Amino acid sequence: MEHPHAVPTAPNTSLLQEFNNRFKISEEIKKISESDTSIPLIPQDQVLTLKGVQPGRKKVGRGIVFMKDFFMFYIKAFLFKLGIRQWAPNLNEASNTLYNKA
Repeated sequence: MEHPHAVPTAPNTSLLQEFNNRFKISEEIKKISESDTSIPLIPQDQVLTLKGVQPGRKKVGRGIVFMKDFFMFYIKAFLFKLGIRQWAPNLNEASNTLYNKA
């Protein structure tokens, strides 16, 4: 999102269904996310979030954010570990659904 009041787009329905087919309870998500030995559910190159974003200073709304390499790597690693190809909150569902909790 480049604009301060922009509403995020809804997640792709097929990607959302893929996630929901993988996880049935929040403990499964927690176990994978906290494990150092869990195998990623998708290849790292399939994560679309932050693709093409370079570390450094970024203008976000009226402010400036400094994105470090480590934080970008951490975000992407967490996403491919859980099989999330593109992060987008599902605003059509409650905040406590499995996908939104992840």
